[in-house]
Amino acid sequence: MRAGLPWCPAIVALLGSGALATATGVPVQDTVRFAAAVGWSILLPGVLLLRLLLPRPRALPQEFATGFVVGLGMQLLAWGPFVAAGVGGWLILYPLPLVAAAALVPRLRARLRGPAYAARMPTGVAWALCAAYLLALLRLWATVLRHTPLPPSTGRWYPDLYWHLSISAEAMHHAPPQVPQVSGQPLLYHWFANAQMAADALVARIDVLEVAARLWYLPVYAATLLLTYLLTARLARSPRAGLLAVALLVVPSALTPVTWVPALATDALLPLSPSQVFGLPVLLALLGTSVHLVRAPGMRAVPMGEWVLLALFAALAAGAKSSILPTVLVAALVTGAIRWWRERAVHRPTLMLAAVLLVVLVPASRFLAGGSAGSTPGLLTGADELTALKRAIAQHHAHPHVVTGLDLRVLAVLLSAVVLIQFSGVLLAWPLRRDPGAVLLAASCAAGFAGLMLVHHPGGSQLYFMRGVLPLVAVLTSWGATHVLRRTAAGAVSIALSAVAGLAAWALVAVVAAVAGRHRGAHVGTLPLAVALLVLAAGALACLLVVRRSPRRLGVAAVALLAAILVPSTVDAARAGAADATSPASSARLSAAEIAGTTWLRTHTPARDVVATDVHCLSGPTRTACDARAFWVTGLGERQAYVESWGYTDQAAAAASNHPGRHINYTHTAFFDPARLRRNDSAFTAPTPALLARMYADGVRVLFADTSAGPVSASLRTLARPVFRDGTVSIYLLRPAR
Repeated sequence: MRAGLPWCPAIVALLGSGALATATGVPVQDTVRFAAAVGWSILLPGVLLLRLLLPRPRALPQEFATGFVVGLGMQLLAWGPFVAAGVGGWLILYPLPLVAAAALVPRLRARLRGPAYAARMPTGVAWALCAAYLLALLRLWATVLRHTPLPPSTGRWYPDLYWHLSISAEAMHHAPPQVPQVSGQPLLYHWFANAQMAADALVARIDVLEVAARLWYLPVYAATLLLTYLLTARLARSPRAGLLAVALLVVPSALTPVTWVPALATDALLPLSPSQVFGLPVLLALLGTSVHLVRAPGMRAVPMGEWVLLALFAALAAGAKSSILPTVLVAALVTGAIRWWRERAVHRPTLMLAAVLLVVLVPASRFLAGGSAGSTPGLLTGADELTALKRAIAQHHAHPHVVTGLDLRVLAVLLSAVVLIQFSGVLLAWPLRRDPGAVLLAASCAAGFAGLMLVHHPGGSQLYFMRGVLPLVAVLTSWGATHVLRRTAAGAVSIALSAVAGLAAWALVAVVAAVAGRHRGAHVGTLPLAVALLVLAAGALACLLVVRRSPRRLGVAAVALLAAILVPSTVDAARAGAADATSPASSARLSAAEIAGTTWLRTHTPARDVVATDVHCLSGPTRTACDARAFWVTGLGERQAYVESWGYTDQAAAAASNHPGRHINYTHTAFFDPARLRRNDSAFTAPTPALLARMYADGVRVLFADTSAGPVSASLRTLARPVFRDGTVSIYLLRPAR
């Protein structure tokens, strides 16, 4: 085999990434600059620090994947001081001290050399990972990128993407960033993903819009898949187990018997939530280190570099996704308690692991856990996300009154039980229960599900407790399945029959879906559905009772379970991907004038200017109690607003939870500072010299007016300096008071 051949999968993956970027509107030179920025400011310093802290890993992929996450932490540590000092444009220089020290200090240079890699990834595995990565990119394109065209295209994005873009643009000029839609408000949110996008844009010297909307996903997806493979392959001592885990992650399981009841938190790679995507490699790196610690025989067996990495990964997790640290902390406590119960002795590395996580979590919960406003504890609150079970029944059944009262509660419980089938693969890890690493992973999965069911958020954000641990579900399922099959050595005939049995179970689910009424207007009572669901539950219980006494039958059951989960998931994902790829893009659009106006704003005004706008509502003119998630002025314009939209502020979430007497959607609450909103809107409808002088004193320098959002006074042309006009959009510069 030629020496260059093992690099071919990596080259193909790079070419596929570049092709996706080019096909979705990113100039080739910007893609090359971004790739160079990732290599220089993330991968290089991350790998250097990793080599200084720990002995060289056995294989290059392990060093690159872990080094990438270490590099994310180092880049963010440098981003803060550079941007706060107003020299963000010089962030490209931050790796130089580390590179110079590694090259010039003899002791450091000796650590960097080290022995050669002891292992090489099998070529077949590398090609399989390349295929999985390209499939993940295809799903990314089909579900999101093709529906979010870059300017000057006028297609309207999902509002969350404008919101994240606005935070990323804000993070290029302020550290820590403020709320882009309401100037001067602190941003209490897990914003590290946005700061990392800003850092990439600063180093690459390209528009943060291209980074946030396109390029940023590519290395994060690659690191997530590679870390999932590496963690699973290391624990299971099997490359095939690693590939199975990657398959479960890329093609998420979603077994639900009724098509109008959504599966709960089945997809970890959710590009509409950049913080969710960013949290995945951080979680996997944190768990990889944590598994080392809980397996260590004692404190002396843990090198100091391992504790440094733990602190770095924990700090990174705190700002990546606020659900990660509580989940892993609970898992560490559970693992420590189980180990103490078994050994009647405290395992000090596990205790220290929990202590480090707690020390990081306490301050982070105050400054980086925004979005938690309005969260309340409750029992089985995640069942609310079988949401709108009552509304779904009303929409899909001709006689919605058939399912009410006790029947509705019984049906909800039954459906909840069946939804759990999507996570049932973790049961395959039961034989691993003596391994502290398996206990930690299982406890993390259980803690994620507990967060889903015991925390209520008005925006449904409790789902991210479960979404965040889905890579661990894949790892644990694959590890357990490999262990069971290795132990039982099931024959080819048994495996084939069990796969057929698994497909038959899926077919039964499909039958239940048909019986339950897939089409609008179907009239079905609770009884037929309940009977079908009980048959499913009884069949699963019978299988457990039969196989528990026979290791060989346990292997057969493992294959059947994997077939029931993986095969239909693949079919459903392919069907959904094909539908997305062939369906027309959303008809919702911004106007060409609005795109031109935000482009002018982005390219012709100082980056720190504050803009006032009359655009507040997601669609249509400004009105009372509208959906306050416009976000496109601050997103595409990349400027902070005096008041734009407030649907995602902590005040809105808190108001939705605490509003007396009736339920209010958090996106439709009134703005929390009525006087400020009146000043803002009056600047467009009834401007006066005194009012505009007050706005100028508050930091506003630009007025962005859109007559499709509301009337604009003609007197603005004399009271402010008009600098842009196109269709419904006009832009004015405020003059300082004389």
